[in-house]
Amino acid sequence: MPRFGALLTGLCLVLAGCGNSRTPAPSLTRPATAGTLGLVRYPAGGVSFLAPRTWTVVPEPPPMVTVLASGGAAVAVWRYPLSGRRPSSEGQLEAARRSLIAAVRAQDPSVDVLGSRLLKVDGSPAIELESIERVDDQLRHSRATHVFARRSEIVVDEYAPVGVFRSVDGAVFAPLDRSLVVSPAA
Repeated sequence: MPRFGALLTGLCLVLAGCGNSRTPAPSLTRPATAGTLGLVRYPAGGVSFLAPRTWTVVPEPPPMVTVLASGGAAVAVWRYPLSGRRPSSEGQLEAARRSLIAAVRAQDPSVDVLGSRLLKVDGSPAIELESIERVDDQLRHSRATHVFARRSEIVVDEYAPVGVFRSVDGAVFAPLDRSLVVSPAA
């Protein structure tokens, strides 16, 4: 996720440089309140979901679909072509979960995996992985949900500083997760 970290840092620097002396700068470490949630659609990415209207939205080229960010919190949505067959049985999904955890630990041995679970997202099999990791040298609580759609793997990465993750989760991440709709063509 180094590209995501650089993007988040750049976004924070741009936001810090905006405005004038009478306009207070937004906090670069504390996420804005969720405020009103609105439906955002990414037809090319095969997803739609509820997101805070107050967060900065950055459309990205594939395989990234978008980034939503506020302060030190962010959501990055990715869409990858499905490699191999979609896990269809609980045993196949469990094997994919073990492989995912092994891949995360191989990429960054310092990641502290807090837990994982198998679930369904909009009727598609999915794996959720929660961890503590470093993003751009900052300790972050993260949750990554890997949704195995018909033709693609949709990944929703949610990050926030450790001390505010639970409040951001309740206000932003959980509503986004519950509202995620995967296009039948995805």
